Amino acid sequence: MINILSPMILVSLAMAGHSNVAFQTEDRALNQSLLKPCPATPNCVCSDAASGIHGIVPFLSTTSDQELLQVIRRYVLAQPRWRILDESPGYLHVEAKTRLLRFVDDVQFEVRGQGVVAIRSASRRGTSDFGTNRRRLEKLRRELVAQGALIITPNSGGDEDSTRSGRE
Repeated sequence: MINILSPMILVSLAMAGHSNVAFQTEDRALNQSLLKPCPATPNCVCSDAASGIHGIVPFLSTTSDQELLQVIRRYVLAQPRWRILDESPGYLHVEAKTRLLRFVDDVQFEVRGQGVVAIRSASRRGTSDFGTNRRRLEKLRRELVAQGALIITPNSGGDEDSTRSGRE
């Protein structure tokens, strides 16, 4: 009898763990974001920031949230200086290095449900990024809009041409 029940218990526990994973994204959106607030320095943009130099519009999906995360994942893997650091249901944390000086930035994507993916890009060091983090996310936004994966949204702020630098 114990031999028969053991597999059933294991399946039940696995199913319970799996159903818990399905609710992680929803709970995270309501209770705790994995996206840290931007520091006072102007080297970070985050869709959780109210506005100003740190604010950026979140990604608004035309597909399911998980499909959009997979599209973002494929984009990341195609970039020469990007690598995935952490990936879990509804969340992706990427390291991106700038082209010239190889500064390391953290880029995060967090599914919030109903087609909203919160975004954050921040420099690990320094006080200014000369607009690199914003340009990075806006470039990704344009690419995903062109693929039909995102709804067209107004630019989240900052004139891209006025913030050009060699940091990208």
